Amino acid sequence: MDDFGVGYSSLGYLRKFPFDNIKSDRCFIGARSDNNESAATVRTIATLGSNLSVETTAEGIETAAQLARVRGAGCTAAQGFYFTPPPRPQADLFEIIATMNKASRVA
Repeated sequence: MDDFGVGYSSLGYLRKFPFDNIKSDRCFIGARSDNNESAATVRTIATLGSNLSVETTAEGIETAAQLARVRGAGCTAAQGFYFTPPPRPQADLFEIIATMNKASRVA
């Protein structure tokens, strides 16, 4: 279940459909989420996932501190720009390919 905790996601859906992963919304992780309520929400989602024997993914990880917080909360997976850079414009494609080609020749 993607973006758990916001929008149309609800606890009722966890009973109706067989989920293998609950992904918490990035609003609980981002720069404006450094508060006790967001931390409690992430911990609760991680605990719920653990009790239901499903993975819990924290979405929107951009810093090492955020990664440490979600690991400490018990999330089993994470994703975000901390791991992969943000999308770049199509105009950068040739530069990216040239950089990758140079790196592969060195290896």
